[in-house]
Amino acid sequence: MAKKYYNYKNENPAKKETTDCVIRALATATGESWDNVYKELFEIGFSMKVALTSDEAWKEFLNKRGWVRNKISNKKGSKRPTVLGFTKEHKQGSYILQVANHLTVCKDGIYYDTWDCGECCLYSFYSKTLEE
Repeated sequence: MAKKYYNYKNENPAKKETTDCVIRALATATGESWDNVYKELFEIGFSMKVALTSDEAWKEFLNKRGWVRNKISNKKGSKRPTVLGFTKEHKQGSYILQVANHLTVCKDGIYYDTWDCGECCLYSFYSKTLEE
């Protein structure tokens, strides 16, 4: 069933399936090239003295582009939503989904990644603010 909501996508120009999920997710969500995202994350990381794929760097990247963080409430006794569950409920729009040690993208009811992370629990998601 998850295959209906999942599509393989690898923005890495060498098509390597490495630990570059931050760069791939940001490129997929923003429509920018993997190379441009990598370069900007490097510049942000260099100026902040952090790794280019660190939380601080990619959050600054998104903040500069008007993306906002939405927390996922985890009330006692309740389960966190999954990537698949979120995707089923969000049929329109682009979202960057943060799960444990990973970022993925949901666009118009489909999540894109190099592996099927549909059962991963969601910690937060980022959405684009409405432009006025």
